Amino acid sequence: MTVMSAGRERGFQPAGAMSAKSQSGDAAVALAYATLSRGARFLGAGLVISPVAYRAYPMAYGAKVLGNGLRELDRFLNILIGEVARACGAPVSPNERNTANKLRRLRHALAVSDSDHARLVAMGRSRDCLFHCSGRVHRGDRPGDSRITAGWPEAVPHRVAVGGELTMTASELAEICDFYVAIADGLMPLASVPHRSARTSLNPPA
Repeated sequence: MTVMSAGRERGFQPAGAMSAKSQSGDAAVALAYATLSRGARFLGAGLVISPVAYRAYPMAYGAKVLGNGLRELDRFLNILIGEVARACGAPVSPNERNTANKLRRLRHALAVSDSDHARLVAMGRSRDCLFHCSGRVHRGDRPGDSRITAGWPEAVPHRVAVGGELTMTASELAEICDFYVAIADGLMPLASVPHRSARTSLNPPA
């Protein structure tokens, strides 16, 4: 069982999930949105389903489990991006596994600002560090860099030196989940953008 599957099996319905289909008019988009919303609530509550939105409890689980939860949340967003692209006819490959790049391509195709790209890239490095290295930093953002930029907090992301350890508070975890839900909320109206408004190029701006 994966980190979030327990929450899915309980049949929890997040606030706003029932209205997702009316926002997009597409059942697959609505399902992808509901799955992400449910997963974000589950992870943001410290892997414990709560009827209170985004209650964050002190983390009592390891870096690998946390990294896995963040990987699943990213996968849910990747799926939602693919469904929105399909619904509006945007030329985005459903097989693109890099969520930051996939979102950039969708937004570029629809002439929408892509202000979240850098943070999503940082989230990718950070969750891989948590999952594969138990939070111990072995390399910086780029070859030769001595520090890694975490994907949290939003205002001033942590910069951790090689050899150091990534840490996260419960409130930071909840804020990350809010970040993913905010992206999802912004994607829902795009599912109804007419195909004729989509550009033909698959390539994001330089």
